[in-house]
Amino acid sequence: METTTFPLRKTYEVNNGGQKYQVTRVDPDAREAARSVALRGDTVFVLYRQPPKGSERVLDRYLITTGRYLGSVALTGGIAEIAVDADGRLLTLEHEPLPVVRVWEFRKR
Repeated sequence: METTTFPLRKTYEVNNGGQKYQVTRVDPDAREAARSVALRGDTVFVLYRQPPKGSERVLDRYLITTGRYLGSVALTGGIAEIAVDADGRLLTLEHEPLPVVRVWEFRKR
């Protein structure tokens, strides 16, 4: 499991139509760790950040109550977002070269 440092927050002022607001956000220079997260029952699915060009994306599964690692799956394609439907199928969204939604089914071993 790869670890990453928790990102810092940055606070700055924004001027909007003469009104000044103080804004606090995650540091824009922070390293992106998770690209997308989905929940189903007691399982959390985490799609990790963009891998080096030509490599696969990694989808990890964890038990939500304890954080116990349940396994990984390597997925191909430029997956941007994930969701899990009521039947446990993984739905992925790709933006390039055209928007594509794929439905993946996990087989029990």
